[in-house]
Amino acid sequence: MDKYLSTMYYGLRQEWLSPASTVGRIGFYALIIFIFSCLWAAVGGEGGLAIRKETILWYLIITEGVLLSLPQIHVAFEEDYRYGDVHTHMLRPISYLGMRISYFLGVLLFRLISNGVAGAFLGFLFAGSPEHGVEALLGAVVMGGLAAVLLLLFQAILGLSAFWLHDATPLYWVWQKGNFVLGGLMVPLILYPEWLQWVALGTPFYATLYSSGRLALEGVGVLRITLPLIAVWYVIAFVLLKTAGRRVEAHLLEGEL
Repeated sequence: MDKYLSTMYYGLRQEWLSPASTVGRIGFYALIIFIFSCLWAAVGGEGGLAIRKETILWYLIITEGVLLSLPQIHVAFEEDYRYGDVHTHMLRPISYLGMRISYFLGVLLFRLISNGVAGAFLGFLFAGSPEHGVEALLGAVVMGGLAAVLLLLFQAILGLSAFWLHDATPLYWVWQKGNFVLGGLMVPLILYPEWLQWVALGTPFYATLYSSGRLALEGVGVLRITLPLIAVWYVIAFVLLKTAGRRVEAHLLEGEL
């Protein structure tokens, strides 16, 4: 366990030592919130909003904060395979899969903290106090953290597919579109047609992005629904990740990849 914690700390420290990346990410985050603040203000001024503009902004701050915190773990797996670095990693006294995930968990932790602080500042600046109180934001911190880790695990699974497909990027593109549409990244799913809401309900995007932003819409009471739902997807992710990881390591040891 100490090995994984050390690797996680190393990932966090590397992100801390990259201030330009952090400033650029937060600047992009702020730009998105500013643009949508103006957009929803214009739509609301014409009477086209079923939800308060300020509430939608808090929703967007939460969902964007989660998605912008995710590191590109699938690219690391892809490059390890493409350049043969995975064979070097296999010689270390630590699980290859565990090492990679631990490192990016450290990166994710730093980004969640920095985006969380920036998001809170942007929220109070552009939207004022949240409709359902500060406790809804605290719930969003918990739910957003769980959602980000789960999304990271699924992206790790996508990255491992490179060992068979040679390129995980197309799958990642499809995955990102799922985040945008079925996760309700920019528009709450409650504003979608009912049939599309039911489609989204059966995907991890609903359990992660929408369930996180939903706290801004409905308050902490929604956690009794969202927490069991995300727990189910955690079980699915761990099973898929463990299966894919064992197959990769077995093939590497047999020299088939």
